[in-house]
Amino acid sequence: MRILFYTMNWYPFEGAIQPIYAAVLRSLRQAGHEIVILTSIPYRMAGRSEPWEAYRGKRFCRETWEGMEVIRVWTCSPEWMNRFKIGRRILNMISFILNSLFVGLFQRGFDVVMTVSHPPVVIGTNSWMIACVNRCRFVYCLEDIYPDILLHARLIRGGFVYWVMRLWERWVYRRAGRICVLSEAMKANLLAKKVPADRIAVIPHFADTDRIIPLPRDNDLARQFGLDKVFVLLYPGSLSFRYGIEEVLAAAEQLRDPAGIRWVFIDRGQQRHEYRREIEDRHIASAQILPFQPKELFPMLLASCDLGLVTLERGYGAYSVPSKLFNLMAAGRGIVAMVESDGEVARIIRQAECGVVVESGDAPELAATVRRLASDPERCRTMGRNARRFLEAEFPADVLCRRYHDVLRACAKSSPRNRNTPNHDSSPENA
Repeated sequence: MRILFYTMNWYPFEGAIQPIYAAVLRSLRQAGHEIVILTSIPYRMAGRSEPWEAYRGKRFCRETWEGMEVIRVWTCSPEWMNRFKIGRRILNMISFILNSLFVGLFQRGFDVVMTVSHPPVVIGTNSWMIACVNRCRFVYCLEDIYPDILLHARLIRGGFVYWVMRLWERWVYRRAGRICVLSEAMKANLLAKKVPADRIAVIPHFADTDRIIPLPRDNDLARQFGLDKVFVLLYPGSLSFRYGIEEVLAAAEQLRDPAGIRWVFIDRGQQRHEYRREIEDRHIASAQILPFQPKELFPMLLASCDLGLVTLERGYGAYSVPSKLFNLMAAGRGIVAMVESDGEVARIIRQAECGVVVESGDAPELAATVRRLASDPERCRTMGRNARRFLEAEFPADVLCRRYHDVLRACAKSSPRNRNTPNHDSSPENA
């Protein structure tokens, strides 16, 4: 197959989902498929370490990434708009959507388009148009479910705008050849919206268990940031809405007296500056925000904690499964999860016996749980071993990558160009 992989951000951008899809693309390429990546030109983002200077002034470029062709288009993201974060983000998305559509419509010869759902809904429309000119179908990989998530975040109300977005969302779902979701809860959401069950594939996130392995707790990075002699609870994700960071800080504030407990965050996410100021204003000495770390140091960063922290605001469990959960499990670290007790994250943790679940928003219980676990290091180590063992058994990367192979192959076989050739299979795996 010849596959167009369509995503807004790609390496050198280092986000939560890039390692997952990188593993999928490598697997596809090793199976003999040809991959072309359509993405944005890197732009400078405050507080991040990704290289971008080589792209300064470029409006369009072609390059290769691990032997795969990458087509990059310009996005508008002026630095003077840093203080208008929402406006800059919207301008960034709109420019990418328009420019990538213009370029994408001139890319021909694909058997299937594989799309990551960011920017939400709109990129699905683009994918359908690009697939139409190629007389093929597109696979829509849902990382979140919009507009539901916006309604729960109170960013929109259930009025006209929400109604229009729901219609648009369903329009995109009806035109997708296949839709990949992260959990059964997300599948149930789509089924309730009348999406046919045979078009939905549940493929959870996973972690690179070859790159992220259990490493010594006492390491150079831990010593560099003074984390080697304290009990560390690490939140290795974005500081932004939906994750309940306010309640985490409230729990940290309740545990400000025990000097041996440290709450560690990473300088990334839309609201990181606000949370940094909040920590300073509330004088939470036990909370620390580390500089953003390059991907080479990520396994060591995960090893620099005693427990990992995974959080979701109430109502988000049906729409999102944080990838940080799987990275912490790969690192062999036990987990404290402040999530809904009936959600997917809680189910995985209980089944794996690798952590403790605290109900979303319950800061006092989170503080009490961390206090108990800090005094029981052997239990923390046992949960960490369970986490790694369960991840390897239940979320093997090679098996989950093959599921993407199957979805893409089925979608390609059902494309308009192949309707009249029922025995056609363009996959080298079946040759």
